[in-house]
Amino acid sequence: MNKLEIKGDWNITKGKLKQKWAKLTDSDLQYAEGKQEELVGRIQKRTGETREAVEKAIKESCSTCTTLEIKGDWNITKGKLKQKWAKLTDSDLQYAEGKQEDLVGRIQKRTGETREAVEKAIKESCSTSGCK
Repeated sequence: MNKLEIKGDWNITKGKLKQKWAKLTDSDLQYAEGKQEELVGRIQKRTGETREAVEKAIKESCSTCTTLEIKGDWNITKGKLKQKWAKLTDSDLQYAEGKQEDLVGRIQKRTGETREAVEKAIKESCSTSGCK
């Protein structure tokens, strides 16, 4: 797994991780968006588990979490999203690695669609250009 993204109800996930590894503290499980690497490192240090085991546990514990990972030819994907929602501008579709939340928020604001609808459209639009 190259990238771990955490979205959803983090408090529920924290509880499940504490059930799995009782020695984890609230401090160990403090999460800030974009700081996934630090979180995984703290859990690894406290539990002695491998990075892969920690990431797997987070993913399994986070049933309400979703992952939106954008890779591939973003220009092709932008074109498809503009076809779907003509009101989107290049500015709305500006993408920077690690800033998926910002991108989804801008598209939501412009289109009035739900987060789920926007993420689904991005995934569908970029399926041919390498997105996951």
